[in-house]
Amino acid sequence: MIQERRFPDAAMTANKRDPVFQQFFHAINPNIFLYTDTGYPVTNSLVHLSPLFKFNGHRSPAGILPEGTLTTIASSFERGAVGLWQRLDFWVGVLTTLLVMLAWSISIVSQPLATAFGCSVALAGMSVAYVNYIRGRSPAVIPYLEGRIPDSLLAVLTAGDYHNDAIIKATIDNAYGRPVVFLYLAKPKVGRVPQLFEVVDPYLEDQPAKDTLKQAALMARKARLAARFVYRQQEPGMAARIWQRVHPCDVVLTAEQAAQAEEINPDRIRYELTPSGKIAHLLKRW
Repeated sequence: MIQERRFPDAAMTANKRDPVFQQFFHAINPNIFLYTDTGYPVTNSLVHLSPLFKFNGHRSPAGILPEGTLTTIASSFERGAVGLWQRLDFWVGVLTTLLVMLAWSISIVSQPLATAFGCSVALAGMSVAYVNYIRGRSPAVIPYLEGRIPDSLLAVLTAGDYHNDAIIKATIDNAYGRPVVFLYLAKPKVGRVPQLFEVVDPYLEDQPAKDTLKQAALMARKARLAARFVYRQQEPGMAARIWQRVHPCDVVLTAEQAAQAEEINPDRIRYELTPSGKIAHLLKRW
């Protein structure tokens, strides 16, 4: 808060918070005697323009500023400094960009072979990236589900089940733009003792699971669907736990799995005949 203080013209009182700062400015200009809380000095030339200083139509004795005057002056100084720095920063960025473009243009003309080599390497890298994108790669599985995914579909894929392709296709065909969750239930494996600094992830060592989820990711990408991939070990009630957490409107799995999923309580069951066998849709309106 600004305090009104009266000081002699040729003297000043050092700020208790930073006496070195006050003494420094006093050595430069002895007429400095008023300071704001922001650290901006105000000289007595501001208040000695006339014997009586006029502020907003009111006269004040020389050496005294009305409350709030110094804050206004300091704020104006601060805004000016910030605006100047922003403009300087912008034009420095423009200058460096132009210099880089100039150097690149000179290099194209003076070193055409180097330019051709660099462009060929860039094109080769982009071609490899495009091919890998088209072929697809194993999607990243999420360690946990963040919660409910309303109006979604849950596809239950099982290790070694030849119906997986039919389940994936039935899920994609019935999505109609809705989000899809692919749950892969892997066969339990005997755990091994990890080596020092080794990260053990069963999914990384499960090539059938990566191939199955890779195919699901490709089909979901072509259909422009938002897909999530979950990898879990097979154990009783696992699909039901994921169902309870996600709250999907449709669970797609084989008819045999539907008969065994007693913990899943759908409103109704719809069966779909495919070349690979019968697929069940466990429909639920939450």
